[in-house]
Amino acid sequence: MTTEKIVATLQLPDHFQGTAEQKKAVTALANARLPFEVEARWRTTKHPFTVDFVRVAQCPRVVPFGSVRDKVEACKPGEILIGLDRQRKPFHGSFLTDDPHWGFEVGSRRGKSTFLSLSAAQILHQDPAAEATGIDVKRESFKSLLGVPRFHLHNDPADIAAMWNGIRRVKELMDRRCNERADDPTLEFPFHLLLIDELSQFSAQSMQLWRQIKEKGDPAHPPVWDDIAAIMWQGAAFRVHIVLAGQRIDHQITGGIGLITSLGFRGLAGFRRQHWMRLVGTFPVPRSRPERGRWIYSDGESETWVQNIWATDDEIKQWATTTSHDTANEAAVTGPTDGSGKWEPGTSAAEESTQRGTEWVTGNVDAAAYLGIHPETFRKRRQAREIPNTQRVGRSPTWTTQSLDAWGAMWEQEASNQPAEVA
Repeated sequence: MTTEKIVATLQLPDHFQGTAEQKKAVTALANARLPFEVEARWRTTKHPFTVDFVRVAQCPRVVPFGSVRDKVEACKPGEILIGLDRQRKPFHGSFLTDDPHWGFEVGSRRGKSTFLSLSAAQILHQDPAAEATGIDVKRESFKSLLGVPRFHLHNDPADIAAMWNGIRRVKELMDRRCNERADDPTLEFPFHLLLIDELSQFSAQSMQLWRQIKEKGDPAHPPVWDDIAAIMWQGAAFRVHIVLAGQRIDHQITGGIGLITSLGFRGLAGFRRQHWMRLVGTFPVPRSRPERGRWIYSDGESETWVQNIWATDDEIKQWATTTSHDTANEAAVTGPTDGSGKWEPGTSAAEESTQRGTEWVTGNVDAAAYLGIHPETFRKRRQAREIPNTQRVGRSPTWTTQSLDAWGAMWEQEASNQPAEVA
């Protein structure tokens, strides 16, 4: 039997009552001051009262996806395996609880992109009908999910309006489900995640665009925040959930309309005291850990240090493009295979569809030429109403000819009832 190593001893005052609240506060204070996690061993039956602190097992330094693959597969729909805690036990997040929306304030180089992409991949893997929408103004967070069916990406920092439209489509999906549930209360729906990364920059660029286009009488905040608010307040009932992430999350950055209180499950990494007090608020403040992927999570009642799962881009993409059941694998679009049913990484949705005979048009100039309109007119119309199912090849947008035809026909019909547009 291994003897516990005492790393510190504290003498307690004679009036120390030893209540559960007092013990919790003393233990939390020790963990906030020491560079590693400890547990308390109390000696309060006779004077002097003391407490010994012993070092406990720490989180693993890395949790490779392959080492927990079976545990990820065992998750039920709506449940996400995040990583391992200091006892090496699986730590889960869930969209099936009373905390249906998540918020994470994470410094740079802390594994945020991997966390977001793998969370979306797990949802897509669990159900062939599930979907996710990604918003990323820096084009870095969802690289592993480029071209993945059922993942809708908006990541052009020069086209914030397209991001607003992507969020609006998620809100409209929620509204449709609400109406369908009213007609049939027994209906159940697949999950749809809306993930917004680099929240601070998205908020700043949204405000810049809104100042350019807002008119007298319009609200001070961009209307995209009203769509986000609607999803936060109603979406959980229809399995539509939001995950916000960035280097700072506060009242102003989230539109200034009180949305931060709707983030029930929160996490931090690479934080300072003021970050902790703003997002969690418990005392004493824990010391941030330097390890990449080491985050602390709060559900409003307790805090847990976790080493997040680390996965390669290929592992994330493969997980997102396969599903939990063999029958679902046969029904889902998973891209070209090697003949055995195994997905071959590196093939985008556009490339795969081209091999099946679908014609694609890439780039604004070519798309405008296809529709027979001026490129600047095409760009302005995209800002007003994004083309459904926009994909990307590298940094260029790409569309099927069917999507362009339907979108162009919509504009032609509207123009027939209005004065001709000046290109």
